[in-house]
Amino acid sequence: DKLSDLLEKAVIDPAALSYDELLSLLSKPVQLESVDDSVALMHALLDAPSKDEQDNDLRLEIVAKMIRINQSGDRLAPILEKMAFSHLSLCSLKTYENNIHRTTSLYDLFPKEVTAALSSEVLEFQMAVYKESSVWKKSGRFTAKGCCHVLNGCAALFDGDDLLFWMKTLLDCLKKEKREAASCLKREAILERLKTVEEPFVLVLKDIQKLFSENQLQMAYAHFLEGSLQRALQASCPEMGRRAIAWYQQFFPKLALSSPEERHITTLAIKLLCEGVATFSLQKLAVSALEAKGHSDLAVCDTNVLLFHPDDPFPHPTTKKKVTKHVKLKELQPLKERFFEIAVEQMHALLDAVPKTEEEGHIRLTTATSLISSMLTGKARDKQLIPLFEKAVFSRLSCSKQEWYIEHYNRIRDLHGLLVKHASSHPKALYKTALVCSITELAESPLT
Repeated sequence: DKLSDLLEKAVIDPAALSYDELLSLLSKPVQLESVDDSVALMHALLDAPSKDEQDNDLRLEIVAKMIRINQSGDRLAPILEKMAFSHLSLCSLKTYENNIHRTTSLYDLFPKEVTAALSSEVLEFQMAVYKESSVWKKSGRFTAKGCCHVLNGCAALFDGDDLLFWMKTLLDCLKKEKREAASCLKREAILERLKTVEEPFVLVLKDIQKLFSENQLQMAYAHFLEGSLQRALQASCPEMGRRAIAWYQQFFPKLALSSPEERHITTLAIKLLCEGVATFSLQKLAVSALEAKGHSDLAVCDTNVLLFHPDDPFPHPTTKKKVTKHVKLKELQPLKERFFEIAVEQMHALLDAVPKTEEEGHIRLTTATSLISSMLTGKARDKQLIPLFEKAVFSRLSCSKQEWYIEHYNRIRDLHGLLVKHASSHPKALYKTALVCSITELAESPLT
């Protein structure tokens, strides 16, 4: 009865087991009524949060004992694999080495076809550990080369916490060893793994630049943001979307501006906006980009600097003094050009996406036409807005209510007058829009 109560407690909450209770389990033959129950208990013991060295080592030993007692061929192979990579073994070097020897000693209990079916990453992991074990035992600590072997062997299987542990351990080793000691690290595998981590803890580690070049770090941020945005889209989850957009706005300056990766990630962020999962602010994006460039004084002016008045002075939002510094800063020109492209892409997407309600459609159309108006500078780049203006003029989003159409008509008529000077670059578009925008009596329009 005592053992039954203990087993029941272990299944419900294995983390609640005391050290003495774990010892009691270890001293008895842990065999439940069915293999399914045994498998469930082993998973529970391996999934429980890490405690101290003794507690973790006991749990791993109990799982090993249950595998020996409950031999069931391929049914227990996933348990063996999970045990090999268990986070419970990472609390100390001793626990870690014990677990490796414990895991490999179990291989003989399985048919060859079962052990052969274990992932190649597990076998590579085992070999990597043995390759460095003599160095670890001699020095009494982890080595940079040993950490690299472990990361090479199982980065794809680590969860976020385990990956963070090994990356931090590797960087700690490099404080005492030369950077060349980490030359064997398979950086591409780490970059690929960053697509699936849910937090950017690895990216913001101090001294991360010791492991990755500038280009590799840009790719690392791109992989993380791509994974975060795609998961939010797939789940259609507002909370995930909010976090992904916050990271996009924060880490946008870390990406290679206008690279295929940055363009793809920006498109994903805009898609989140259009599908109503989350919103992102061009203003916050501009603040992040300007602060990263070291222009915190200009950051308070956000899109006025990069989008609305890129080449002209404008009044400061609070002091009302003329802001002119940005006009002569050549280093901001690539940002100005990219922000214009992002704004145009966002407006096209807003007009193309199907709104969930008529009111949402009206807000999208109003946002697009207002943004077009704000982006007009009276200079050559205005002509790039004409295709977008044409789409707004004939948008079905304006036709849901008569009063909304009248509002829309008044806005596009004024915009047409500002764009007509560029008729030579888009004659067909300006002619078509003139048929609507030049109507003198709105009451005669069939759309009203």
